[in-house]
Amino acid sequence: MEENLKLVISEGSRVCREHDIKADNSLIAYMACLLEVAAGSSDKGGLASQMEPQQVAQLARRIAGELKQKRSPVLAATKMQIMMDVAFKQQQELVEAGEAERAEQMDMLARAVIHARPPRDNSTKVHEQILARMLEYVATAAGIEGALRDDIAREEVRLAMESVFSFSALARFYTLSEDDRAQQMQELARITLGICLFNREVGRGGYALPPGTSTYMPQANRLLRDIGRHTAELSTEVQGGAAVQRISSRRPKTQSGKAEGEDEKHRAQTESIWAAQALVLFENLGEDLQGGLDTVNTLEAELNHLLLQTQDTVGGANAVSKEAVFPLFNRMGALHMAIAEELRVLVVRQRLYEDLEKARSQAVGISLLQQLSRGKRPGKKTPVEEELEAMAQEAEAMPKGQPPRQPAEGVEFTVPPVSSPPAHTQLTLNGFDAVAIAKQGLLQQGHPSLGCIRLRGEKDEDVSKLYCFASWEALDTFASDPKAIDKGVRAAVARQPVLARLLGLGAEYKVLDVHRILTVVSGPLKVDFGCQTPIHFCERHIDHKYEWNEWALRRRALQLTNLRQKATHSTQTGLSHFKRDTDTQIWVPKAAQVQTPVNKGQTMPKKLRYITGLRGPPSTKMNIVKLDLELGQTHQH
Repeated sequence: MEENLKLVISEGSRVCREHDIKADNSLIAYMACLLEVAAGSSDKGGLASQMEPQQVAQLARRIAGELKQKRSPVLAATKMQIMMDVAFKQQQELVEAGEAERAEQMDMLARAVIHARPPRDNSTKVHEQILARMLEYVATAAGIEGALRDDIAREEVRLAMESVFSFSALARFYTLSEDDRAQQMQELARITLGICLFNREVGRGGYALPPGTSTYMPQANRLLRDIGRHTAELSTEVQGGAAVQRISSRRPKTQSGKAEGEDEKHRAQTESIWAAQALVLFENLGEDLQGGLDTVNTLEAELNHLLLQTQDTVGGANAVSKEAVFPLFNRMGALHMAIAEELRVLVVRQRLYEDLEKARSQAVGISLLQQLSRGKRPGKKTPVEEELEAMAQEAEAMPKGQPPRQPAEGVEFTVPPVSSPPAHTQLTLNGFDAVAIAKQGLLQQGHPSLGCIRLRGEKDEDVSKLYCFASWEALDTFASDPKAIDKGVRAAVARQPVLARLLGLGAEYKVLDVHRILTVVSGPLKVDFGCQTPIHFCERHIDHKYEWNEWALRRRALQLTNLRQKATHSTQTGLSHFKRDTDTQIWVPKAAQVQTPVNKGQTMPKKLRYITGLRGPPSTKMNIVKLDLELGQTHQH
């Protein structure tokens, strides 16, 4: 499949360039997979099998035709799906790169401390250097790197660290193993951070600490409000699309057999797909953010409790047992590190929200609801508003918690608490009514307060599915024959493949594995490209003297005019008159040679060794003298 996707991306990008269509490789690959789902190809055909060049070219033209529809809501939903996956992957890579860089820095600092050896001369300067490295490690591990750039904050962190790890503790630190040293350094970082937190709480320091929850909570709450605003607007658009489809379905048919509002129904359906996709993405992001807020609130509550407990333990005493306060400081430091990690995740959520908001703003145009609301008279409701009120009244009048009449085998009715309905991500089809999708093609959000249907898996290890519905009649219909409704949902997905991931069914279609698609796109792609230009576009009647440049023609005219004013002159001498050939002859000197015989001999030098200093005064030293006598050499003859 990967090789076929690469071929389709290469051909599709070429066709898109020819038709002036802006599309990145990930969108082209994802569109190819969606068309594969629409065609109903199995794992033995389509992209999974060997594709001929004609098939690749045909698929590329189909992709270009789909991407050419600039104002298509379905195309906007498709772009939003792949855009969020690409944005999430990019943010994940940025976070992983930052964590890897920080881990490498921490590992470098840890090696400088953990592998330290005691100095042989027991120098105080060497011990101070090791303590300085420990301070740098503690500040980096605790997330207070700002203390390394500010003298006041650095002094505070140094004093906090020395209150836990004094100068005299170095001797024992040298005797520990490397694993024990690493564990002790991590604990030292947490305790030091806890001491700085306590100093800030009592108003005696904390200059090196980051803002923490004072920055996180306002930013997170503001982001949650923005997400809630988008969610409410998109939920209204989804309900409005369902209302338009219901109104169009009740209109009479014309003589040709086509309903009067068929075009409006189709447009409302496609706009509902885009609005529902944006709604699901905003809701997922909001739930993730809400989970982070709950985590931070829990950590902040425990941190405040520990701060109060530490204040009660310390009180006004000048000295407190370390066994009483060090565990508190250690836990406080760990809690603050967890809060700082949530703050980094909040930055990622903020970037994803900005990308999602940008995608929605680019896709928003004059929707069908806005078009139907034009020309509205004051005090009079539009048919869509009347239908929305009727749907709301139906929802209020529906029986709550009433079980189905004839449930099929494997169907279990459950009533979740109204105050805390199940999370959106826990519901099958992302909380949309399966009966409305299968029978009418409507995207209606279900009401968990009516009750939910839980389908037990065929096997014990299978995960059960939880469905919610927009009406009690739909609940009863699904409970009587869930397989038929599930088949209708699969048929709706085949008609609009973009519904697969919108309804949370992407895992059931292997071809829609976005991770594999992005992996293929991130790799190198080969593109065949050729360029051929003929030598002459017109082979006949070539005038080689043709000159198109006017200034070149003027230059040639001036040269010819100047040449006509010249006269030819010749000069000759008597020696050169009528001479055409000249000859030169030389006499080569007679060859001569000289040879002198030389006789030479060669012998090896004679090596001699003498011992001197055997006799004489006591100060005389014995030496060995080596001689090389070169007797009979060439230079001696």
